Amino acid sequence: MKKWTLTGTVLVILLLGWAYAFFDDNDLAAVSTVGSDKNRPHSQPEETSKQETNPVEQISDEGKSGKVVEPTSDSGNSGIADLLKRYSAKTPQEILIGLSIDAEVLGSETELLLALIETGVIGVNEPLRGSGLDNQHYTALYAAVTNNKTITVEQLQRFLAFGAFISNNSSWRRLLSSMVIEDVEILPVWLTAAGLGPEYYDELYISSLSSGDGRLAAYLSNLDEYDGSAVYTVEQATTDALKKLNDKANRKFGEIPRNSITNTASSIRGYQKRIEQAEMLVTLGILDELQILQINEHILPGLRENLQQSKATFEELTEDKSTTGY
Repeated sequence: MKKWTLTGTVLVILLLGWAYAFFDDNDLAAVSTVGSDKNRPHSQPEETSKQETNPVEQISDEGKSGKVVEPTSDSGNSGIADLLKRYSAKTPQEILIGLSIDAEVLGSETELLLALIETGVIGVNEPLRGSGLDNQHYTALYAAVTNNKTITVEQLQRFLAFGAFISNNSSWRRLLSSMVIEDVEILPVWLTAAGLGPEYYDELYISSLSSGDGRLAAYLSNLDEYDGSAVYTVEQATTDALKKLNDKANRKFGEIPRNSITNTASSIRGYQKRIEQAEMLVTLGILDELQILQINEHILPGLRENLQQSKATFEELTEDKSTTGY
C-alpha cells in the first residue's frame, strides 16, 4: 500500500465524492438518455493501443429459452416469485420502465433482473432498451446498477456466472465511477471483468470524486501502479462541498418536479447522504467558525426539511400503486 505525500488525500476523496453525488443520476429516471456522451467525465485518458471492448460483439441469446422456468436460487422467495409472474410476459422495454415506476419493484430491481435471466425471460446480455447501437450497453446488469446506484459482490458474481459482459467503454466507465461502493471488494472484480487498467485510472479517479462516493478513488490511490496525478487540495474540496450543500439546502424539495416513486426515493437517499456529509465536515476540524455556523444554522436545517418533505411525498405516491400502471 503506497503512502501519499499529500496528507489531505483521504479527506479530499470523502469531500468531493459526497459533494457531487446528489442529483447526478442521469441514468436513474431518464432511461431514454443513457449512453449519451453528453455526460462524459471532464477528464479522459489518452487513447491507447488497448481497444475498448464493444458489447455489440458480445451479445448472446444464451439463457433466453423462450419459456419460463421456476427459479432455483435466491430469486425463489415469495416476493420475487410474485414479481416474476407479473414481469414474465412483458417485453424488455416494459421491464425497464417497470424498474423505474413500479412501487412493488423498488428495492428488488437487481433480484428481479437476476430471476428474469435465470428463468430465460431475458438474455443476460440482451439490450433492454432496444437493439440500436446506442443501446447495447443497457443490459440487465447495467440496469440493475443504474436503478440501485449499487450492487453487492455476491450479486455481481451471479451476473458474471450467468455470462454478463462488462465493457470498458465510456458508458460503463461512467456507471462504475458513479456507483455507491458498499464493499470495496467489488472493485477488483469489476475492474478485471471490464479490462480497466492503469490507462483509465486518472479518469476513474476524477469521475469517482465528481459523481460517485469517492471510494473508487480511495481504492485506486492505494494501487502501486497508480501515481495519483489527479489530486485536489483539501481547501478546494471543502469549498466545493460547501457550495453544493448550500445549493441543495436552498432549493426546497417542493420546488423540484417529481413524477415518479423512483425519483422521490432517489431524492431521499440524496438528502440523507448530504446530511451525513455536512455532519462529517463539522467533525473533521478543517472548517473555520463561520463555515461551521453556516452548516449548523442553515445547511443542516434546510436539508432535514427537504428530507422530511421527500419522505412525505414518497408515502403519498406509494399509497395508490394503481397510478403506476404496473
